[in-house]
Amino acid sequence: MDVAHLEHYSMDVPAPRQTEPTEWPPLELVNSLTPGGEDVLRDPAWLRAAAARWGLPDPAGARVDVDALAALRGLLTELTRTVAAARPLSDEQLGALNGVIGSTPVQARVVTGTHGRYLVDMRPQTGDWTELAVRDLAGGWVSLLRRTHPPRLKVCANDACRRAFYDASRNRARRWCNGARCGNRERVRRHRAGR
Repeated sequence: MDVAHLEHYSMDVPAPRQTEPTEWPPLELVNSLTPGGEDVLRDPAWLRAAAARWGLPDPAGARVDVDALAALRGLLTELTRTVAAARPLSDEQLGALNGVIGSTPVQARVVTGTHGRYLVDMRPQTGDWTELAVRDLAGGWVSLLRRTHPPRLKVCANDACRRAFYDASRNRARRWCNGARCGNRERVRRHRAGR
């Protein structure tokens, strides 16, 4: 049994410390359209490697609907930006999200996780790779949303980046997806502007 998959859906498991914004599968999907406009989601090698990181079956030989994944990316990007702006999701946004997570039935069961915790294993019941990926990634995004209140989903403050990330900092004050990269660039830009 894949424990990472189980923790992915657990409300009470703390998020890992994060050095890069792509450590969470739904955020990696959101960030698969790079700030420079490159759509790595359409690269079969990237998708195979991402599927392995996400705990999904290898998509090689499967019918993969990249347009469905891109549509989910668009929805999750919109939702992440709304949450990052400290606004509630609209009824339309909730309807779209519920339509995705409700489109594939799941089998739920309680299992023992790490440190004696109990987790809910929610497995989509489908043989279609794309349906499985869409349901799993959308469910993972909901799991990130439910972890804390207010949510820790953020968008990088660097206007040239705008990558999504999960702020695991104690005081929720993180502004950049990567402080060494985007944070330094922003500080240098502000310093130069102040001269």
